[in-house]
Amino acid sequence: MDSHNQGRGPDRRLRRRRRPRSQLAQMPDFFEWIWELRTRQHLSRDKAAPLIGISASYLTQIETKRYPPEREVVDGLIIGYELNDMQARHLRELWEPAIDLAPLDELRTRLITSGQLELLNYHERNGLLAVYIDYTWHVLAANPSAVRAFPGLNAVGGSILSWFFTPTAQEIIVGWEHEAPHIVATAKAVLGRHRTAPRAQHLIEQLRKSNEVNRLWRDNIDVAYGRPPTELFHWRDPTTGEPFSLSVQTSDHFGTQDIFLSCGFRRPYSGPPVQ
Repeated sequence: MDSHNQGRGPDRRLRRRRRPRSQLAQMPDFFEWIWELRTRQHLSRDKAAPLIGISASYLTQIETKRYPPEREVVDGLIIGYELNDMQARHLRELWEPAIDLAPLDELRTRLITSGQLELLNYHERNGLLAVYIDYTWHVLAANPSAVRAFPGLNAVGGSILSWFFTPTAQEIIVGWEHEAPHIVATAKAVLGRHRTAPRAQHLIEQLRKSNEVNRLWRDNIDVAYGRPPTELFHWRDPTTGEPFSLSVQTSDHFGTQDIFLSCGFRRPYSGPPVQ
């Protein structure tokens, strides 16, 4: 047996001491998440501490928010808990100060004054869905094809993450149940980075209105940053009901972390059977 994984069986004392998890999605928090990483692996602090390279008392101080760790301890948590690349990035972003978000109106004004909206029309003429979004997936501007693909988006304030959990989205997206965990994992990454921003606070309030979001948030610790263009979305045309597949590419169009251009390329349908 790999000695690195010894002692990871269920711990009865740990079960008795486990603090209750909220039934609602919670804003990502560094201290709460390292506690969750440990308890998900059924590790007591005595068993977890040597994996990280610290004492059990030091781990207690960290988890109870009495002692913020140094960077090398964060690296030890990543190695000791065997985090994947996305989880490791999320942990580091939670450890670092949160990044503020520019107001949506300011971002939209920047698009207008820079003359970038014409690019949406260009993509429309070439048959692409195109939207400008911010880091939290709020739509700043969209061409007509994209507007048609997201009916009811304005009702959720232009938030694609919130729209995904509306009844309309569940009807339009083929294999919605398969996509939902990835969207929740993406929301965790988005919110973790900008957790103190008012828009992030509003977003999690919107998301926790969905029972499915709350369930998926509790059930796993997956985190997602982006999606490869080869991993297609599968959509129903809101007008005709005909299915099609969509390859999405997102670029850091302005060279900043404020505004992104996301383009959807329609492909022949290649998803699961449609009833």
